[in-house]
Amino acid sequence: MRAQYTPFLIISASQDNISRNAELSCQLASELIASEIKHKRCVGVYKGDKETSFLLKDNKKNRAIVEYFLAKYSQECYLEMSNEGRGSLVYPDGKTEYIGMLNTGKDVVKRKNFTYIPETYTAFDFVR
Repeated sequence: MRAQYTPFLIISASQDNISRNAELSCQLASELIASEIKHKRCVGVYKGDKETSFLLKDNKKNRAIVEYFLAKYSQECYLEMSNEGRGSLVYPDGKTEYIGMLNTGKDVVKRKNFTYIPETYTAFDFVR
């Protein structure tokens, strides 16, 4: 039997314009709070570059909100993880790209791509 995880979604407001990323992340955080959406602030690392990201429990309401913010903040995609630990990128057109299975090993933070949740001292990535 496979392990069961709580499915989640991760989105960010970061863009190529690094000078605006802090402002956009604060704006997205404010909108999540105003919408009374429970979330955890994360640090996403992609190709060694850090960005603020937000983790939300995967449910119908949160998925609709994430898809709305995906368009509003001109994001390429968001990340979803299934209850089996399968990670995928989800694009605006609905296409998904499998990126691997959840990995929470101690060496995760040495990689170029991972997510860190300061609130729980948890780091993870996805491996094929």
